[in-house]
Amino acid sequence: MLFKVPKFIEYETKLIGPLTVRQGLFIIIPSGMAFLIYLAIGKTNFPLFFLSSIFLIGGGIAFAFVRVEGRPLSTVLLNFFKHSTRPQRYLWQKPERPVLTFEIKKYVPQKPEESPFQIPEASHLRRAKIKVETQTK
Repeated sequence: MLFKVPKFIEYETKLIGPLTVRQGLFIIIPSGMAFLIYLAIGKTNFPLFFLSSIFLIGGGIAFAFVRVEGRPLSTVLLNFFKHSTRPQRYLWQKPERPVLTFEIKKYVPQKPEESPFQIPEASHLRRAKIKVETQTK
């Protein structure tokens, strides 16, 4: 039985016009923060508001649309910070282990020890059998 394999596995559905939910959130949240900054200091200190809103909205657009080697910028930065803060373990450095040494001894055959048991000689029946078989007429 043949199965259809989906071709676009990494495809995100577009819910907010031509944008995905993630892209929409990356644009809406910095825009809302810029609006709150305008309400707080926009009328009194317009250059500070303008610079902060440029950085906020520019960063949101960068997070929404910039991809590095097929991965979103948010994933790349998150991986960078995880790698920077965790302790590093270099696997290619071998841990020090004790050196194993072997002694080569020359083989000396040992003489068989005498057995504490007595081995009986050939039985009378066996001797008689050998006599019968070896006698000639």
